[in-house]
Amino acid sequence: MKPAHLVPLWPALLAACSSGAPPAREALPTADVRDSAGITIVENPAPGTAFDGLWRVAGEPSVSIGKVTGDPLYEFTRVDGAARLSDGGFVVVDLTGASVRIFDPTGVFVRSLGGRGEGPGEFNMPAFIGLDGGDTVVVSDASQRRITRYSADGSSARTAPIRGDLPLYPVRAGVLSDGAVIAHTPGHEAPGEEYDNVLQRAPITWASVRTDGSTGVVFGTIPGGEASIGRSRTGPDFWFTYTRSIPFAKEPAAAASRDRLYLGTADTFEILVFDQDGSLTRIIRMDHPLRPVTEDLKEALLDAALDRQTDPSGEAGVRTYYRDAYYPDFLPAYRSFRADALGYLWVQGYRPSWEGPPIWTVFDPEGRTVARLAMPDGLTVTDIGGDYVLGVERDEMDVQFLRLYGLSRGEP
Repeated sequence: MKPAHLVPLWPALLAACSSGAPPAREALPTADVRDSAGITIVENPAPGTAFDGLWRVAGEPSVSIGKVTGDPLYEFTRVDGAARLSDGGFVVVDLTGASVRIFDPTGVFVRSLGGRGEGPGEFNMPAFIGLDGGDTVVVSDASQRRITRYSADGSSARTAPIRGDLPLYPVRAGVLSDGAVIAHTPGHEAPGEEYDNVLQRAPITWASVRTDGSTGVVFGTIPGGEASIGRSRTGPDFWFTYTRSIPFAKEPAAAASRDRLYLGTADTFEILVFDQDGSLTRIIRMDHPLRPVTEDLKEALLDAALDRQTDPSGEAGVRTYYRDAYYPDFLPAYRSFRADALGYLWVQGYRPSWEGPPIWTVFDPEGRTVARLAMPDGLTVTDIGGDYVLGVERDEMDVQFLRLYGLSRGEP
């Protein structure tokens, strides 16, 4: 099993601690807050190392759920999401088995919710959205475009088809306090005749979906994820269109927190904050120079891809893909958002995997920086509470485990 690491992983800070003398704490930068036409603008300076070490994630998990082989109820292969319930138990959604499983606080299996199918309370492609009102488990099914709410004790399930004029698809962003989930429209192909390997960032519209499946509030339209597209004519009235992922692509990020939605494009370190009525109320910014995509970065990306290539016959194809790929000018400003149980926003920085674990910057509900820290190496975060971080890790055999780590919140 891969060893856990002490975090935050800051060499200078750890070296100072090991010397026997506490490291000198630099003054904490303060945000500039102003009003602009009724919208609060929060300008955070670059945090540097001032916020490092204020908050800490434990070096070892307190609970680990999963098995390499044996009981299939404890085997995970494609965990889509997981969260902690009010009694300390866990809900886990796994795509491979199309399962929603409940475990007690010690990691013992309790029950499954729903099951594969098309009837009420069933699903084909379950995606975990979040918890609504405590222990109501909200799961969407993209293949059937509907949302199901389960009571964690298994006593009830309520399924609502998604309806309305917008073709909305729920995303894993959480649940608003009124029970609505966050969704967006799919991107549309770029207009034009024939083209190849062109950068596309199709606009997508973000909205909420009410508990009855109807469209709620429309928050607005922003650029979607970056992709390479091509289009060619295959007949008098037929066109073939392809979409390819690109290295270092910018993707929109979103997180719901009680009565607000955080939304960003990753073009710059700017985060839009909407209330659940759809009004833009706040903009959070941080001084964060964008990192250029250099030839050295491209070469390091190719080396990392070749290291993962287990079949030597596929090496030529890997080299061709990365040689011909479309590369953006800069890395994204961030990778993803998480809103925790106390209303704080966690922003995962964008960092190539070979450079170490990503750094998370934490903002209080007003948008001010309060902490900066790393997670255990290899942990994909699924839920953050007042005193814990929950996530998925893989062992050396690529088997997934759900793991709970303690979280210590220091005071600036």
